[in-house]
Amino acid sequence: MENKLRKKFIYFSVGIISIVTVIIIGFVNFAIFYNLNRNSDELLKTLAENNGVMPKIAMVENSDYDQRVLYLKNISNRFFTVRTDVQKNIITVNTDDVFFTSAQEAVEYAKTVLSKGQSRGFYKGFKYLIEDTGKGKLIAFVDVVKDYGVIYSNLGNSIIIGIVVLFLVALFSFLLSKKAVRPMVQAYKKQNAFITDASHELKTPLAIIKTSADVLEMENGECKWTGNIHKQVNRLNELIGNLISLTKLDESDELEKFEFSFSDILSESVTDVKDYALSLNKNIVANIEKGISFKGNEELIRKVIYILLDNSIKYAKENSDINVNLSRQNRRIVFTIENEADNLEIKNYNVLFERFYRSDSSRNSKTGGYGIGLSIAQSIVLKHRGRISADSFDGKKIIFSVKF
Repeated sequence: MENKLRKKFIYFSVGIISIVTVIIIGFVNFAIFYNLNRNSDELLKTLAENNGVMPKIAMVENSDYDQRVLYLKNISNRFFTVRTDVQKNIITVNTDDVFFTSAQEAVEYAKTVLSKGQSRGFYKGFKYLIEDTGKGKLIAFVDVVKDYGVIYSNLGNSIIIGIVVLFLVALFSFLLSKKAVRPMVQAYKKQNAFITDASHELKTPLAIIKTSADVLEMENGECKWTGNIHKQVNRLNELIGNLISLTKLDESDELEKFEFSFSDILSESVTDVKDYALSLNKNIVANIEKGISFKGNEELIRKVIYILLDNSIKYAKENSDINVNLSRQNRRIVFTIENEADNLEIKNYNVLFERFYRSDSSRNSKTGGYGIGLSIAQSIVLKHRGRISADSFDGKKIIFSVKF
């Protein structure tokens, strides 16, 4: 139990920090990308406004245009321009402000982007803008290789920092987890100890009550009062046994597991309860695929089967069928029990697996249940890393499904 809580604490801590880290990394890198992208757009805009030439002007205070030019002074040698006439014939090429790109390459780039039919975009490490001048086209190119190098470098550094942070969080979570879950573990142990002790303490008075009822029947004969005493004592003994079973399941981390035939034990279980179901005017229809094996605790799996069969027999309508199915679907073992029942709605009924859950107190009293059997079944299935669910898809039948 303690190990399970520690794992949950570690997973939760690392999960939360992971989400926060991803958000921060994403925001920072998006901000860097946005700013660099905006700067290249500003440069293209300035070139388009000045016929492909970097303006040389006196700075005017509080001028947005001048602020843009002030920035552009720091990024020279990163752009070139090409001008065409209305027939898209090359008129001028200006490569004075770019390294490693010849006039011939500039012309080829311009012809290529013109053929794309897009006014802006990316081509071979350059961001371009095509502006209609009225007398032709102005194609401005800005070298963004350095910008994207900065983006990728920051992204890589951010990922490394994020991994280091997550590693440190996982390490500290592991070191602190024992102390963090200690109050919960102690409370849980006290709760289980109380249930176990109370169960054992109740066994003696229940045995005395049962013996006293037996003596009364020997002296005075059977009557409905002694019959009720026996009935309630048996119910309490069953409840005590279930509580102890739940406590043991919660305390055990690992189960002894062996390979056994799921098909065989299900067939045997159905045979055992079939006559009892018929006595209540309820018929069990079994469709069990042969040869299905499972590695688990056979005794506990039998208990799950009996709990679900008993539940269906108790609550199925009279003169109705209880359908029991076992099959293998996509490498998974699927075991289902389906029966008609009263007062159903089209919804999920997983609430039935909560401990001591009662949808109808009088109904539970009538059938002798305490709302704990299905909870035991769920605990056993989860111990085997399976899933159990209860659903009504038509409002007439309820289907319990177990998947391993």
